[in-house]
Amino acid sequence: MLKTYNEKRTKISVKTVTLSGYHASMIGALIAYGESVHAFKQEFKTLILKNINPKESTQAENHFKSSEIILPSSKINAFSRALWLVKNKELIPEEVQSALYSWAIAGEQSAPQQIVVGFVGVAIPGPTLGEISKKKKITMIMKKQAKKPSTAELNEKIMALGLDIVSQSVAMAGGEMVNIEPDVSAWFFGERGLELYSAKENDFSRIKQEVKEVNLINSIAEYKGDELIMAISPSLNKDHLSSSWKMDIVK
Repeated sequence: MLKTYNEKRTKISVKTVTLSGYHASMIGALIAYGESVHAFKQEFKTLILKNINPKESTQAENHFKSSEIILPSSKINAFSRALWLVKNKELIPEEVQSALYSWAIAGEQSAPQQIVVGFVGVAIPGPTLGEISKKKKITMIMKKQAKKPSTAELNEKIMALGLDIVSQSVAMAGGEMVNIEPDVSAWFFGERGLELYSAKENDFSRIKQEVKEVNLINSIAEYKGDELIMAISPSLNKDHLSSSWKMDIVK
């Protein structure tokens, strides 16, 4: 039986840390999403308090950085990411777990009650849990000024980039395919859709930097010593791209 948070013996510390990395970014996106979807916020807190028990709680709520480009695309997507995090909590750095616990316990006066229509009581599923209301796609951005290979070679590079996104996800899941993040899982076990865009060199560089800053899984292929095309994880939320994402659809 799972313990509620008030049964735990977690030491509360006032130490703060600057959180970075893959899991911290994903958690920051869930926290940000919860600010606009209150029911999800309460369920997410309940899930954390029932399943994460750090040795020390670090008060670092404000240190979870987020970006709109990695916000969950829907409630279903948010729920699946939250369950994935709990299922794979042993892969989350201790300091990130501590800060997440601190955020979850903030403002809680008693053990949180499970919402009837929520997800906390649902068994944590396998790799097919993902976005089911929207087909996931990997975004590919090609540099306009770069020299282009033949169509056959370009297609090979695109296929290799997609597989590298999955390979990186598996590595971040401790080498277990069953534990990859739900957006990548939904892509791999689904139709494996791709969306191809082109961008000028300066815009390409800005996009690459923004993707790096939020720790989105990505992969870049080169041609004749120059960056040619970048693949971005299906966790990218294209409904919230900033004006710096200047790119054209390649048909």
